[in-house]
Order: sequence, then C-alpha cells, then structure tokens
Amino acid sequence: MRLLRCEATIPLPDIGCPYIIMSFASGTTLYTIWFGHRLNGVISREAVRACRTRALESIASAMVQLDAISRP
Repeated sequence: MRLLRCEATIPLPDIGCPYIIMSFASGTTLYTIWFGHRLNGVISREAVRACRTRALESIASAMVQLDAISRP
C-alpha cells in the first residue's frame, strides 16, 4: 500500500492492521453511478452515458497507474 501511495494517485483507505481495519473510502459506488438513474428518477440517456463514461475513464486511469508501477 505504501508503494501505491507513493507512485499513484488512486484513492486508498488507511490501513490500521494489515487487511483487517481500514478507514472508509468516501465516494460514490460504481453501482450507484451505473444504475442510479433508475433510483433517482428520469435522467436523459446522454447524462447516463456521460456518467458511465466518466466512471470507465476513472477505472482505466487507475489501471494505467497500477500497470506503470515498477515492481521490486
């Protein structure tokens, strides 16, 4: 996790004990972004598509950052 914090801008929770106690990572779940328009009423198809595109671009950016990290 320290390596990721130093070399990427991906939001990571603080780890209290390895893989057991973590802080809450704030944000919106992918489920809400992808299907939230069904819960929040009528939103245009263009707005839904724009939200989904931003979500996919964010995931792709995180994947590129992870791939760029040099492994020891």
